[in-house]
Amino acid sequence: GGIQGYFGGLVDLTFQRVIEIWSGMPVLYLLIILASIVEPNFWWLLGLMLLFSWMSLVGVVRAEFLRARNFDYVRAARALGVSNRVTMVRHVLPNAMVATLTFLPFILNGSITTLTSLDFLGFGLPPGSPSLGEILAQGKANLQAPWLGITGFAVLAVMLSLLIFIGEAVRDAFDPRKTVASSVPASLGIGNTISRQLEGRHGFAGVPRTLGGVGGHCGRVLAPLGPPHLN
Repeated sequence: GGIQGYFGGLVDLTFQRVIEIWSGMPVLYLLIILASIVEPNFWWLLGLMLLFSWMSLVGVVRAEFLRARNFDYVRAARALGVSNRVTMVRHVLPNAMVATLTFLPFILNGSITTLTSLDFLGFGLPPGSPSLGEILAQGKANLQAPWLGITGFAVLAVMLSLLIFIGEAVRDAFDPRKTVASSVPASLGIGNTISRQLEGRHGFAGVPRTLGGVGGHCGRVLAPLGPPHLN
């Protein structure tokens, strides 16, 4: 996705066609077919999930690189002779991480749901392995003990919800815009104090609290009502 978005043109078109073909494969049915041929284990299933689950992030990363490649700092890096690899890794990729981290919990939830479905249908880990799908399958086979199915469903629901909440917290922690916005009022609070002092002493009236586009926390733009009487 980063290579597609950064270079664009023929590179973007070629990779996009390959990804469209690869993403058109039915992952769950393919896993069921492969699981019926060979006996699956944890690492085998993990490798297959990684082989297909990365495609969901391609569009997000590609869009972020397409947006960032025309920014001033990227053009300045190119003008200074910085290589494309260094520009992509050190300058563009950190800004694309926020959108990637936002989308990543949903990919993890989809992978967990897929593995649970395989275990529940009997095409996942070997019987007797500790997994949520095995717990749900035992709950279905033992309806006289409803706590088995209820426990498995509750654990699955709580885990999927917690992954979403953790992803939201990580996104907020890595978002530079929210970090800067939270620090601006404390650092520029002196601007409001100065404007109030000038307004009280010299007959200045404040219009909307914007100054230099800082974000509305830098004090008032002062407009004189009449000739000021300076002490």
